[in-house]
Amino acid sequence: MEQQVRRWLENGRALGLEVTALRLAQQAAARRGLSEEGALARQLRTQAATLEALSCRMMAAIATVEDSRLRALLTARYLTDQSWRQVAQVLGYSEMQVSRLHRQALRELHKALHT
Repeated sequence: MEQQVRRWLENGRALGLEVTALRLAQQAAARRGLSEEGALARQLRTQAATLEALSCRMMAAIATVEDSRLRALLTARYLTDQSWRQVAQVLGYSEMQVSRLHRQALRELHKALHT
């Protein structure tokens, strides 16, 4: 059950990385004066709109988690794309503690989404 929630969050995170890659490709094409810039721009607009909608759903879902530590963990990892090490540093926990908290956060988020 938590795996479904994790996949959903990871898909949002991956889409964010894809949008970033498209932006970089569009900028590179523009610098070189390539005709593919228009196609990249259209693809970027489509993906960015999808990402914005998904990010809004993710933020709303994460906001339903009662524990502020768990909300901070989910936000740092999935919305701001921080590494597990960065998440641990920001929260002041070891990576092992963050791993445990992450499992708890996924359970809480799953409950919130399915009640």
